[in-house]
Amino acid sequence: MKLLKSSLVAPSLALLLSVNLFAQESYTIKDKTLKEALEIISKKSKLSYIAKDKLLESKKVNDIENISELEKALEELLAGTGLEAVLNKNTIIIKEKKSNNSSTESDNLGEVNVTESLQNKMANKNFSSDAHLGLFGESNIKDVPMSVVTFTKDSIKNNQARQLSDLITQDSSVRSSGAYGDNAESFYLRGVPMGDWNQGEYAFDGVYGVAPNYKVPTDLFEAVSVVKGPSTILFGMSPKGNTGGAINLVPKRAYKDSNEIELRYTNDSRPGIATDISRRFGKDKQFGARVNLAYDNGDSVIDNLESESFSGSLSLDYIGDNFITSLDYISTFENIDAPFRRLYIADGVDLASAPDNDFNLAQDWEYSKADENLALYKFDYFLNEVTQVGFYLGGGQSDVDRLFQKGGVLQNSNGDVKTKFSKGTFDVSRFTYGIKANTLFKTGSLNHKINFDASSYEGKVKTRINTDTTNYDSNIYNPAKISKVHLSLPDEKRTDTILESFAISDTISNEAEDIRFTFGGRYQNVESINYNTSGDKTSHYDDSRFSPFVGLVYKPIEDLSLYANYSQGLSAGQNAPAGSNNEGESLKPFKTTQVEVGAKYNHNNIDYSLALFDMERRKGESGADNVYASTMKLQHRGIEFSAFGELIEGVRFSSALTYMKTKIKETEQTYASDEVGGAPELLANLGLDVDIPFVKGLSFGNYLIYSDEQYVRDGSTVKLPSWTRWDMGLKYETKYNKNDLTVMFDIDNVTNKAYYEGASQWGHISSGEPRVFSLSLNYKF
Repeated sequence: MKLLKSSLVAPSLALLLSVNLFAQESYTIKDKTLKEALEIISKKSKLSYIAKDKLLESKKVNDIENISELEKALEELLAGTGLEAVLNKNTIIIKEKKSNNSSTESDNLGEVNVTESLQNKMANKNFSSDAHLGLFGESNIKDVPMSVVTFTKDSIKNNQARQLSDLITQDSSVRSSGAYGDNAESFYLRGVPMGDWNQGEYAFDGVYGVAPNYKVPTDLFEAVSVVKGPSTILFGMSPKGNTGGAINLVPKRAYKDSNEIELRYTNDSRPGIATDISRRFGKDKQFGARVNLAYDNGDSVIDNLESESFSGSLSLDYIGDNFITSLDYISTFENIDAPFRRLYIADGVDLASAPDNDFNLAQDWEYSKADENLALYKFDYFLNEVTQVGFYLGGGQSDVDRLFQKGGVLQNSNGDVKTKFSKGTFDVSRFTYGIKANTLFKTGSLNHKINFDASSYEGKVKTRINTDTTNYDSNIYNPAKISKVHLSLPDEKRTDTILESFAISDTISNEAEDIRFTFGGRYQNVESINYNTSGDKTSHYDDSRFSPFVGLVYKPIEDLSLYANYSQGLSAGQNAPAGSNNEGESLKPFKTTQVEVGAKYNHNNIDYSLALFDMERRKGESGADNVYASTMKLQHRGIEFSAFGELIEGVRFSSALTYMKTKIKETEQTYASDEVGGAPELLANLGLDVDIPFVKGLSFGNYLIYSDEQYVRDGSTVKLPSWTRWDMGLKYETKYNKNDLTVMFDIDNVTNKAYYEGASQWGHISSGEPRVFSLSLNYKF
């Protein structure tokens, strides 16, 4: 339900394991079994654990009192028991100690009890304090010098989120620039565009090139982390080089045997079903498998629009004595009849009032078909308790076939448009691989954690596009009926993108671990080759840049983290557009720089965060000589604040506020203004979720989202009005045959307010989300 959209999952079986240096709890345990002791330590240290079933209940452990170091606490707890604790990233593994005459089998994990690392959920369970941060690995958000938010599977369920835009716009730094009913998603993150390309901008398990390109079906993922600001140090450059931040999708894993089925329905008439099945196998439960399937089909609330979608994933993992390996496979398709298309407006044209939310210029013969198949294999080997090496191999194939309007061009305030039709096919393949390593050591009283990775990505985009030269008349208030347009396809063009990089970082902490200094960087090589329909190269560049990172975390008290960072991001150079004197030329990679300071604080079950940032980035433009070059510099300065948690028992809230000033700082063009497109000055989110006291298991929530006015493109005088949307929902949790049963009913845009949601990086504008009713019944057994 549209309530406190928060909380994150501490990820999946910790595939990348390393010693957690950052726990600062004091441990006292008296008269407990191993299981009871591990539960206490797990909650305090925010780590999951794995141990033999037969040991958990029967084995008694030693008493300990006021031990501040986790490693020492475990050592004294298990002294004389014949057991030892191996600390890996976010995981404590309990093993039987080897003796000189013991067999190699004694080092096996035995029958394992795998516990989700969910102990560290915040009071508002829609968010988690953990995130998978690529090069930095699994990290507690308070320990990293960056602004990060992670949405948990609880947030996905509670919002009935079907795609990424239903989820991450709960954060005020993120706004959708796509449209409800469109064939792709796109966003602005800190006012920087993301998506709207044929090579996906999302990372999957810390790797680019594997996530879905066009729409992200959230049913398949355990959590979603959003990193704000340039993130080249963490994940490398994304295929198209978004520098406003990064989005990482966390795969599901088989924590335990479970079954889940969900029946759902949205208006006008679109039923669906989803299943989630998880199992662990083998004598020692070392092998896990999890299958997720979802299917929705029917009519949308948008006029003429019908859609059919399927998403499925298979996640396999194996835990060996000193290695962990995993394989993830994802398959999706979406077929849309009469897909909604965004509008376009030129400077000097009066903006027409937003049409009814169910309006659609699309004809019933327009369509979009997209199929994607993706896979990622990972292997991690532990040389010892402090050193890990690993590699990954993955890729994907996306195929799109579509015939639809290129985007109606608004002519006046009466809503008249001129529109053209475009037919195209897209064949997008990508292949990626990489290696990684991390280790821990000390120099005197200082702790060091060294992280290293090297990666390669190759993407090929083959396109065949034909846009009709005829302009057709229509109107957003009274769409015209247009006879079917028949367009033939030309020979294909191709663009190859090759990204190669390596990165290294060192995080240095003192004995008390209340000061942590991180420095490092990534050397990135970017190669882009364009081919014409004859297969001849039309442009080629091959260039390299180094992107440094420096960060500091200081914890003056236990629940407060102060941080600062200097980071750089890298974007692929754009191609000079048709009509410029250097048409087709590929520009060198663009650099983005950012300075950020902030604070993260927890008090009385409420988590607060504050960030101030100053970002500058380059863009291409045509100058007075009509030569396209990266002469435009944009500045984004802002402050972000968020708070969420439990006010009192049974009353939860979430809030987020972003105030941002943007401007064109340098340019060789003459623009009507110095405003940056798609970057509202003020953005806000507020949610309240209340348990109904006289009905056990029933809760009621309200959620408000606000977006200030924004300009449709850089330097434009046309701006979209501000808007506020109200969502609400009911959630009822009960038991049926001793199993969890949850029923949810949500209404998005309760008042059915007509509004323009936002502008894309191309200057297109999107209508707001219509009033949507969502009903679901979820049963776990």
